[in-house]
Formats: sequence, C-alpha cells, structure tokens
Amino acid sequence: MIWPSLNPGELRHRVTVLAETVTANAAGSDTTLSPVISAWAKIEPMTGTDVIRSGQNITQLPVVVSMYYDARVKPNMQLQAPNGRYAIQAIRNVLELNAVMELTCLAIAGAE
Repeated sequence: MIWPSLNPGELRHRVTVLAETVTANAAGSDTTLSPVISAWAKIEPMTGTDVIRSGQNITQLPVVVSMYYDARVKPNMQLQAPNGRYAIQAIRNVLELNAVMELTCLAIAGAE
C-alpha cells in the first residue's frame, strides 16, 4: 500500500478554515466566523458550470483543496483563501488513513 502524501512544493496557498460561532448579545444573537485552523494547501479549480436561478445566470466554480488531515474540519465550515472564500461541501479522507484530505469547495460570491 502506498501512503498518501502531498508534494510540499505544491502547498502554495495559506488558507484558514472558518466555523460559524453564535454569540448572545442584547439584540438577541449574532453569527460570526471564527478561525479553526490555518494551514498550507493546494487549490485546484474544477470545471465551472453556469446555473440559472431566479432568472439570473450564475457561474459556480468548484475547487478541490488538498491539505494535511485535521479532524476539526467539517463540511459545514468555510475556507478563506487568498483569492476569496469557499463553502466546504465535502471532505475526502484519502485512503481513510488520516494523513491527507481533499476538500470539495464552492466559491461564495462577494465574499473576500
């Protein structure tokens, strides 16, 4: 069996995984994004698709983010990269060995 690994030279993007945090205040509650981890990663764009929603043509750009495994990363989190923010849709634990993970993410429009 070949152990999954990443080429360190391909980990060129510093990314931060963000989780929603609900805080109570005088007006009720507030939702903010707080950092969970920061790591070096490889970002590869996939084929984009055009979707028509509510009469508007929207381009969806999925990316695959490869990084070393961290169990704190969950599919309901977001990823802040140098070129924008992404919603994490799925996490693939390569060969189920807790060494490398691939995040399938979708770009969030207007988020920087």
